Formats: sequence, structure tokens, C-alpha cells
Amino acid sequence: MPQGLRECFAYYGAIPANPRWSWSARTPDGSAVVVTLWEDRLFRQGDQLIYDDVAIDTKVWSPRLGNKERLENLQWARDHNSGRFRVIIRIAKDLKQQPRNARPENYVQPNLWMTLTYLDEATGEFRAAGPVSDWDSTELEVPNTIQVGHKAQRLPAAVLRRVEPRMIEEAIDSFMAGMAHSFGQPTDYDLLLPSGERLPPKAIFGIALATVIGRPARPSDFTAGWGEPCFDIIERAGYPIVPKEEELHPSHYDDERAATEGSQKLVGHLQKERARGLAPMKKQWFVKQHGYLFCERCEVIPSQSLGLFGDACIEVHHRTVAVGKMSGPTRTRLADLQCLCANCHRIVHREML
Repeated sequence: MPQGLRECFAYYGAIPANPRWSWSARTPDGSAVVVTLWEDRLFRQGDQLIYDDVAIDTKVWSPRLGNKERLENLQWARDHNSGRFRVIIRIAKDLKQQPRNARPENYVQPNLWMTLTYLDEATGEFRAAGPVSDWDSTELEVPNTIQVGHKAQRLPAAVLRRVEPRMIEEAIDSFMAGMAHSFGQPTDYDLLLPSGERLPPKAIFGIALATVIGRPARPSDFTAGWGEPCFDIIERAGYPIVPKEEELHPSHYDDERAATEGSQKLVGHLQKERARGLAPMKKQWFVKQHGYLFCERCEVIPSQSLGLFGDACIEVHHRTVAVGKMSGPTRTRLADLQCLCANCHRIVHREML
């Protein structure tokens, strides 16, 4: 029967930090993590229930206290309970309202254990799966099945949002290599590459979507447009969507813009150089994300101890490969860069030798 959120947590013996804003809880002995799941983000795929909370209004809920606590609890489940957690089902009053408000009635699932399949430790986004056979349909019907047969209509948004930014990157590579697809040329918008080249956004998303649904995607599977997962996820991958008639402009590339590092230049001798503007761009993005600059290795905050000009001690390091070791032009994203204090930067370089 439907219960209040406090009662649902108590059913599993879990204690939330604050029943007013907690989205998860843990039992005192740590043997079980309990997570609230939105009913509309659950769907059935074969004999599995899938929960997908990736790329869905992340900016709205990611900063909230409930997400911080849930991330800690999901990490605990992953590290101590093989990723398994118990479930409380919540129903949104209005699916279009952001941030969401839940109805007062909540539902436990006595037999269901979900298993974490993906966790973004930066944002708290996650996916999980569990057996359909363990769903208690006494109060709630089993979530809808995804139809991927010949007569399938548009796929649910929860399925489309399983496309990850890295899949967009892979889809672009496949498209450029001549991969066949069933999508036509765009009529209104283009995906803009850093080189200025324009690609069909729906085709790129469709190629990426095929990885998720296990078959070639069709134009009828989804729509492309503003507010739709297609455009949202492409832009999350760092590629602007621009009107076909719009002229190129550098401002199209925001915090996920790409640059080219490691190009050879003759300055008395051949040497490697960093892409101009990439370091300050990374710092600006970092401040936008965290509010201030600090070292990602030792967590020192120079501006606190050194005053106004302390930020000058923070340097930008390529976290995967030193620029000097790059072979030819290499596309770098801000996510590939790391803010380090001068001391840690030198230590890291020594470690890379």
C-alpha cells in the first residue's frame, strides 16, 4: 500500500539524513542502500527493468543535497554491496515541472533489488537494472516494454537518453568513415565540428542510438529539435547545433569546445606547443563549475592563503598525455585537462617520465 517516504525508508530499516530532502538512505550496518526512483524513468527491456537517470534535467537536480547523499550511497552500494540497492517508487505530480515535486504516496518493492550499471561520480547520474520477475504489481503495474520491432513507434525519451556523449564521438567517427544509415540530409540545423565542417545531427544521433537499442536506428524512432534528447545530448558532447544558414562564429564552442594541441612549429627548432587560450578557458570553466580554483590533486586553494593573486599558482595539465609526447595534431577537450597547483604539476610531470 502507498506510504509516506519516512515509512518507506523504515520498511527497509534505512535511515535518511533528512526525510524532507533525502532521495536515498542506508541501513545502520551498511548492508542495504535504499534509493527512490521515479516511476516514469523505469522501463522494461526483455526480462529486465531498466532505470535511466542520465542526461535528464541534470543541471536542475545535480546541485541538490538529495543528489549528494544519493551519490554517496550509490558509491557505497557499488563498493560494498556489488552495486545492489533496494527501491522506493515515487510518482511526479507534474512531469513537466522542474524541479519535480512528488506525490505524497510512495511504494516499496519488497522483492526487488536493482543493480547499478553506470554511475557518473561528477554529476550523480546513474543507470540500474533488475529482474522484471521481482516487480510487485499489487499496487503498480509493470513499467512499459520498449518495442523495438518492425512496427515500433518513437522510442521513449528514457531510452534515447541512454546515448552518452562518448557515443556521439564514436558516431561522428563512424559517419566520417562512411558508415551507412537511413537518415536524410538535414533541412534546418547542422552539427558543427571544430573544423567548421557541418554534419547531419539526426544521422549522428541515430548512429549512436544503434549502440543502445541493438539495431540500426530509423528516422521514425525519434525526433530531432530543441528540447529533444537528440540535440541535448549532442550539445552535451560539445558540438553546437546551428541553423543551416548561420555563419560560423567562435562563440559556438562553449566549455566543451575542442582545440588542437601538439602541432609542430618551427621556432629555431621543432617543438610542441599548447593550443592558445585553452588553459584560461579551462580555468574559466572550472570556476564556473566549482566557484573557485583549487588543485585537483592536493585540494589546496591558493586564493585563501595567498590572497587575490593566489590563483596564478594554479596551472593546467593534460591529464592523459603530456603535450610533448603527442604525435601530431590531437583534439583536446576541457575534460582532458586538470587544474593543478605548481608543486603538484611538477610532481605529476616527474611521475610521467
